[in-house]
Amino acid sequence: MYIELSEIYAEVGINFPLSYRFGKLLMKKLQLIAPEVTARLKQMYGAGYGFWIILSSRKNVTSFEIKGPSVSKRHKEVEYTVFITHDIAGRDSFLQDYLALLIPALQTVFAPVADGEKVTAILKEFAEEVLQNEAYFIDHDE
Repeated sequence: MYIELSEIYAEVGINFPLSYRFGKLLMKKLQLIAPEVTARLKQMYGAGYGFWIILSSRKNVTSFEIKGPSVSKRHKEVEYTVFITHDIAGRDSFLQDYLALLIPALQTVFAPVADGEKVTAILKEFAEEVLQNEAYFIDHDE
């Protein structure tokens, strides 16, 4: 089993300056709970299901919105889409604001399939690492 992450910001005018390293690190951290998620998905849907999270944005979202789970028996995947408000784009505090919305959204997504305390600890560690390293943020003014 696996946990996959995609970042798709397709609406016109939305620019979230996140480096590919941001998603790569988040996916690496989330793999720490993959065995637990696998076991829970097996109980819920059967063996061999993958867990997908798509990060996106919408103009009509005020903070965050979660769509899912969408379950594909054919592809053996459980998918959630997390939409973050576009209002934070361009702010000096973008990264802090983004994390402040992303973390509770992911806690909600993982609530049915993983221990909440583990998820919170992993996401806290992730946020601290991201905020201490500018490599996770793209400065478009340079």
